[in-house]
Amino acid sequence: MKTFNHLKSVQFIILFLAVFFSLYHVYFGYYPVPGAMSLRITHVCLALMLCYLVMPAKKGISSLIGQRLDVGVRIIATILSLAVLLYVVRDTEAFEMQTGYLNSADIVMGTILIFLVLEATRRSVGAAMTILAVLLMLHALFSGNMTGLFGGTSISWAEFIDTNFVQTSGLLGIPVSVTAGYVVLFLFFGTLLLKTGVGDLLMEIATAATGRYAGGPAKAAVISSAAMGTMSGSVIANVVTTGTITIPLMKRCGYKPEMAAAIEAAASTGGVIMPPVMGAAAFILALFAGVPYRDVMLAAAIPSILYFWSIFMTVHLEAKKTNIGTFPADEVPRAWPIIKSRGYMLLPIVVITTLLLLGYTPMIAAFYGCITVIILSYVRRDTRLTARKFMECLQETAHASVPVVIACATAGIIIGSVMLSGLGLRVSGLILELSHGSLFFALLLTAVAAIILGMGMTTTAVYVTLAALIIPGLERTGIEPLAAHLFVLYFGVVSYVTPPVALGAFAAAGVARTKPGKTALVAFRVSAAAFIVPFMFVYGPELLLIGKPIDIVAAFITALIGVTCLSSALSGWLLYRLNFVAQILMFLAAIFLMFPGWTSDALGLVILVLIFGFQKYRMRSMNLSV
Repeated sequence: MKTFNHLKSVQFIILFLAVFFSLYHVYFGYYPVPGAMSLRITHVCLALMLCYLVMPAKKGISSLIGQRLDVGVRIIATILSLAVLLYVVRDTEAFEMQTGYLNSADIVMGTILIFLVLEATRRSVGAAMTILAVLLMLHALFSGNMTGLFGGTSISWAEFIDTNFVQTSGLLGIPVSVTAGYVVLFLFFGTLLLKTGVGDLLMEIATAATGRYAGGPAKAAVISSAAMGTMSGSVIANVVTTGTITIPLMKRCGYKPEMAAAIEAAASTGGVIMPPVMGAAAFILALFAGVPYRDVMLAAAIPSILYFWSIFMTVHLEAKKTNIGTFPADEVPRAWPIIKSRGYMLLPIVVITTLLLLGYTPMIAAFYGCITVIILSYVRRDTRLTARKFMECLQETAHASVPVVIACATAGIIIGSVMLSGLGLRVSGLILELSHGSLFFALLLTAVAAIILGMGMTTTAVYVTLAALIIPGLERTGIEPLAAHLFVLYFGVVSYVTPPVALGAFAAAGVARTKPGKTALVAFRVSAAAFIVPFMFVYGPELLLIGKPIDIVAAFITALIGVTCLSSALSGWLLYRLNFVAQILMFLAAIFLMFPGWTSDALGLVILVLIFGFQKYRMRSMNLSV
């Protein structure tokens, strides 16, 4: 018996829906949208139909009865998703006017939509987010029967449906507006770049730039993953795309399998917070923080540079410590011929960055970025976007969008539940109470919450949940609002390399064929700066380009030296091996330099100069070379 996904009729429907889904968003990337409600409900329902057509209730259903039952459920769910869509779009203006006066049909359709979204979330994102959403829903419905922190005023199911179905403040709220508006376009942009060979181009340029230096393959992995991650917006996709090339190269040059996988995982994780194009959560952040995306992109620039510099230095020091050499000379391409022949394919990234910096909306920037890729692809035969390749791009974009759209719809339910119950203000108050007014402990509790949630939820879901529950409390401590939002985003991302559940490290371990747990621990060490940089920009907003130019430059330079010291301390190597005392001193130098203040910077520099000078003296006396 053929499985549901392999039936020709189902394959045709999936293809049609995927192509229509992507073309729908590309079209409204240029032409005026048909209205918020119409755009968002179409966006969500199309994603639901694709989700149920593609994803079974669970993998590997073996029994014939189980398979048939699953097929029946998926068909019914697909039809119901279409029914909800048609019910709303037949007259969206009249539908929106019914807010506060819902009839029984509205309540039934709204109930169906919510349950379809929750089950789709379980299938495409995971059970953790579904359970959290259900718990917060139940809290909003029954908080009147609770006391203490969880006590509140209960709402009726009709009120809940009104918020999450008829209004654009719950399920169809900000997260869905962002994915419908421009996240799908950016995913299409990234797919076009990969399909036209830009991923290979970036890898070749990175190899040409680093291949002749110690640890060249790992350095190439860091650079290419940063570039690829900013296009894909997905840690896992970045790992499996670049990792299949970089990890075997690193292993060949002498890196242990777990170190090769850890370097790739750490670099791929950072790609999601690398401007100009970051993950979906960054676009949602811009709306929640009430700032243009350009401001988010610029603010994230220095922290992302610090993160990648720390990984780059760790790679370099590990290569020196273990005597890992360069690429074989005949495998290192020359940069100029590559740039001369295909460098023009990087122009779309320049176009997007320029438009965003000039203040154009992400939707316009992404649209013209896509148009630029398509036009430039016809310069050479091997990059040309044929009709088949273009259709593949549309398909891949739709399939990549489904988990993001579903996660954002559920994030909207979470926001709506927290807003209706008032739980967010109470949790924020609890965080402040537990921290006893200490900003550091408030940040620490927030970081722990983000990492724990990140073990079972996407970065977008983690950010949205904590934006509703905790960020209002952080802002009450007086810190820069953008710093509070970015702090939560960063810790949602680094959960991908934080044991015990480090999905990015696990994916890289699969590529490297090594133990996931061991890889996660090494990845945690390699990406250590990611756990300190967020604290740095909260205490020193100059790292977010907030302040006087001279202060920003000074903060950046000292922070750069600080993360270098951190890499040295964790690697146990500077000019040669550091003993335990020197490692502790180097770590202290890192902490002093990474946090603001001339006194701490001076202390850090003194420690660094003393250790460096001592090692330099010892090397001369022993006639050693670096």
